[in-house]
Amino acid sequence: MIIVNEETSVEAQFDVDGEITPCRFAWRGSTVPVEGVGRRWKEGDERCFMVMAVGGQPFELRLDERTLRWRIARASALGWILPVGRRWTRCAVLLAGEPGWGGFITLVV
Repeated sequence: MIIVNEETSVEAQFDVDGEITPCRFAWRGSTVPVEGVGRRWKEGDERCFMVMAVGGQPFELRLDERTLRWRIARASALGWILPVGRRWTRCAVLLAGEPGWGGFITLVV
């Protein structure tokens, strides 16, 4: 994964116990739906979320609890567009054992 550190807007669900679940976020001019949330942790004043975006792309989102601002901390460095049959398909391969990764290993073809 590569370090991004870009501010973003995030649509998230907040439950009665204070659990936060990101649902979609803005990145590079698009709204990116979240398929699932993996690891959740806290570092200092930030709540951190490893999410899997639609299409198998991982992102690390962080919420600063003091300012209530979101940022994309890291994004997948591995992502290709490959021809499959008569259509183009996004293919993302994630390496197991990458520090801080919450356990998604995906090959989308």
